[in-house]
Amino acid sequence: QRIKEENIKASNIELSELNKLEKLLDKKKK
Repeated sequence: QRIKEENIKASNIELSELNKLEKLLDKKKK
């Protein structure tokens, strides 16, 4: 159970980092 929670935290962090990168790319496109 605990391993799952750690994995979820890690994937959430990765997702937020990806979102930040996508926003930066969108700004550069405009």
